[in-house]
Amino acid sequence: MKVQTGRQDSRNMNAAPSRQEARVSRPDKVARDSSQTEAWDDSLTDNSDSMTGVRDRAYRTHCLVQNYIFIQNPLTRLPNAIQTHRTNFSHTMSRMPKLPCKTVESALQELEELGLGCNEDSVVDFWRTNIFPRNRDLTAPLVVMAGIHMDRHLLPDHPEAPAPVQQPRPDLLYGYLVTAFTNKQYSTLASLFLEPLSEPLLPFLVVEYKTGASPGSNLWVAANQCAGGSVASLQAADHVNAALVQAGGRKFLNICYSFAIDNHLAFLYLTRMNKGRFKMQRVDVFLLLRKEDFVRFHQCVATIFQWAEERLNDMLCALDTIRDGPADEGEGEDDEGDDEDESEVEEYTSQSEHLDKD
Repeated sequence: MKVQTGRQDSRNMNAAPSRQEARVSRPDKVARDSSQTEAWDDSLTDNSDSMTGVRDRAYRTHCLVQNYIFIQNPLTRLPNAIQTHRTNFSHTMSRMPKLPCKTVESALQELEELGLGCNEDSVVDFWRTNIFPRNRDLTAPLVVMAGIHMDRHLLPDHPEAPAPVQQPRPDLLYGYLVTAFTNKQYSTLASLFLEPLSEPLLPFLVVEYKTGASPGSNLWVAANQCAGGSVASLQAADHVNAALVQAGGRKFLNICYSFAIDNHLAFLYLTRMNKGRFKMQRVDVFLLLRKEDFVRFHQCVATIFQWAEERLNDMLCALDTIRDGPADEGEGEDDEGDDEDESEVEEYTSQSEHLDKD
């Protein structure tokens, strides 16, 4: 899958900055976790055993909810701005090119064979070959990293919560390279964080794999893992939103997508922020052994990457505004949570998503 990403030129880059900035220059690459290897793209680190907390039946109520992270009922009404986004997303998705019939038939045959018995690595290899692009298939400045810990400082910190959110280590995490930003934009971005930045910057997609043939490894656990990675991604973008408002701009739509996927089903989640609360909601389901759904799943992933291009332009414009001030007072998105009723927050633990665990 080739993903083309447009890059918007910066505005008024010679203007004096409107706020204090970090005195740093944009590096060619930002620092990465020392546990990473240069060959990460060819071997995926399994994180299933390192995050045992997410398997606990009480993880959602005792950890996520206590840290103001809610996995909502899929039927919960989305805020107006996000409903508009989802409507536009669906229209774009329907126009995406479809996979050739022979490609689909071959992939479905392989999926059927995986269903006879497989491990998680086999599922990972299948999806990375057929659906989720590797770095060699991505067009800069998009980047994907596998099995790396996300920054702990991006997680909610509530001392009164009985347990902290498990540090996310997504199977796949998509975001942006440092080269997506000019020197001035990167300097502005770096000034918003107390900790050093690490790639992928400002992530937009989290992927967690499981296999239906492995006891104790299911999509309920994967959704718990998606919640942590999505919240960390939202927190990173919220640093930009908060500074944007202080600079006189208007917030952009801050959302993150995530997939919980095995060799049978793929759940698409959308996570959003509202007044210090994080709300993750399933917005689509794909029955992967059905030809129509497999094709639609491929179109969905392609649409997310197209949306990521638009999101990057929003980020670049926001960083320019933070530095130089707003070019137009009417720019930007409305706060996505203004029309939301906080009393309707509901954790979703119905049988359709709480798969039995051995």
